[in-house]
Amino acid sequence: LEWGAMDADRVGSLVLMAGAARHSAWAVGLSAVGRQAILNDPAFRGGDYDEQPAAGLGLARAIAMLTYRADGSVGVRHGRSREADEPARRFDPTNRFQVERYLDYQGRKLVARFDANSYLTLSRAMDLHDVSWNRAETVEAALGAIACPALVVGISSDVLYPPHEQRRMAAAMAGAHYVELDSPHGHDAFLIEYDALDQPLRRFLAESGSS
Repeated sequence: LEWGAMDADRVGSLVLMAGAARHSAWAVGLSAVGRQAILNDPAFRGGDYDEQPAAGLGLARAIAMLTYRADGSVGVRHGRSREADEPARRFDPTNRFQVERYLDYQGRKLVARFDANSYLTLSRAMDLHDVSWNRAETVEAALGAIACPALVVGISSDVLYPPHEQRRMAAAMAGAHYVELDSPHGHDAFLIEYDALDQPLRRFLAESGSS
């Protein structure tokens, strides 16, 4: 989106999937909760840490993971399964739900490969992005100045970037076409629903003369 707004002469077409022209208050709030998880970890030490603030960064990742999926997708994959099903352990706090274990696993994976300060910086940068900033008085005006063909893809179950945000983008761009994926997988559907994306993407590339 920024490439299309900054350098129209070099951008022939755009494919915008499951995003927004700027973060909504909802998306900013979700990011803020994740950042607070890191900032409140004693191991963070104001950002001057020797070892990763693993608890905070892992929790931030777990929070984010829930926004990448949707209720239906998480329910189908994990349900209410627990480590042990016997009645004697029903109220045992160590008898965890499968979804809890999955979120912990995802948190550990991120801690092993990503830096907490980088997470804070990138998360804040995403919140601050606004395609109209220093460019136009409104988001619609900034989008309206992008003249190249665009395919805007929304996802019916996306709780992070609801489809009404993509519809708004497409409506403001003269050369945009909107497609909505009907998927239970939430935001991550654009990484999962390859078959559903294939035809509209191929059609758009052919019609726009892109390769």
